[in-house]
Order: sequence, then C-alpha cells, then structure tokens
Amino acid sequence: MKYCPECATPLQQKEAYSKQRMICSNCGYIDWANPAPVAAAVLLYEKQIVLVKNRREDRNWGLPGGFVEPGENAEEGVLREIFEETGVNGKVTEMLWTYPMLRTKKSFLLIVFEVQRVDGELKAGDEIADVRRVDFQDALKLVEGRLDEHILSKWAQHRGISFKPAGSRVTQTPGTSIRRDQT
Repeated sequence: MKYCPECATPLQQKEAYSKQRMICSNCGYIDWANPAPVAAAVLLYEKQIVLVKNRREDRNWGLPGGFVEPGENAEEGVLREIFEETGVNGKVTEMLWTYPMLRTKKSFLLIVFEVQRVDGELKAGDEIADVRRVDFQDALKLVEGRLDEHILSKWAQHRGISFKPAGSRVTQTPGTSIRRDQT
C-alpha cells in the first residue's frame, strides 16, 4: 500500500510497535499488514484423500481450499471452497493447525481442517483443472516437497496412521518462509 486509505497521503515506512510498518505522517494511519485468512482441508472421501489441481495458479496437486470470504468464518469458507472446487459437500470434523505464509509480499494465515465428505460426487469446479481421490500414500507422492506434504504427514501422525515418508524436499518446519505457491 502506497497511500493512506484515510487521507490519501503517501505512506512512509517507520518503526511502530517493534516492526517496520507503513504509516501516514498526516493522520497517523498504520498499515498493520494483517494476514488474509485462507482455509484448506484434508478432505476425506470414504478412505481416500481428495486432491485438486488448480487451473490458474500452478500445475501441482494440492489440498482443496481458498480464501475465507467476508462474512464467513473459517469453517464456512473451507466448506464453500470444497464445494466450489470438488462438487462435494462436507462436514468439518476437526480444526487441525494454522500456518503463517508469505506470497508475493502478501501474508496469509492458512487454517487447516479435517473434513469428511457428506454427499455429492467429485467434479472439478471452474478454477480446478482436475480433482481426484487417492490413497494416502499416493497423496503424499503427489504433493511431495510442498507444505501439503507436511500437512498430510502431520495429519497421519495425528491419526496414528503409519506411512512411508515420500522423500520430501521440504527441509524446514513450515512457517513464515513457506509460500502458498509452494503448497
């Protein structure tokens, strides 16, 4: 953000509350650069995991999910995204973890849920190039080296599922340096 949304004065980078922030010298507005909420799901369809391939963002397989819209809570957002991307209705069974993410100078807060399919058949939505359900071990291979591999591995451990690691190229614990386009 270059200009103050309150008075249109150019913002200046200054220290405030122990961090560098964009601040308006005229009215005192502070751009807090709060993260946008994004929700994703370990979507269970019978005993398989549902993965999607986004038509626009990348050519990799990943967990279904997307931005939480204004007026939605994270659970409503993930269920809407699942329906839009896969054609199935789901039920949140558990909120799992959160991950801070950076992507092209924008920060996000990824909120991960476990969701069980309730009804509907898999059908790729408008933004999705392909959707499929796969066994857990195949899912790990398809998302290898990405944040989604970490999430699926952690989910399996959480559920007491034994598995062979996919031989990940992820070399660090996910955090602020992991970007969504790496998921």
